[in-house]
Amino acid sequence: MFDLNKKVALVTGASGGIGSSICEFLDNQGVIVVGTGTREDALNGVISRLSEEAHGVVCDLKDSNSIDNFLKKVEQIV
Repeated sequence: MFDLNKKVALVTGASGGIGSSICEFLDNQGVIVVGTGTREDALNGVISRLSEEAHGVVCDLKDSNSIDNFLKKVEQIV
């Protein structure tokens, strides 16, 4: 396996079943996870189970304003 420690990964759909599992896997590999989803409560629940370096950002990828706000937040994170 290759070293993913401190790499940054964007996971869309992080508040759902598959997305949350991907977040957990990457977090366990030392990846800085930035998870996105439209359901804030579910997203916060996923992120709360990860390391302190994980971040959740509510974003609707069908909405350009939401994407713009998301990009601004990611710039602050990384």
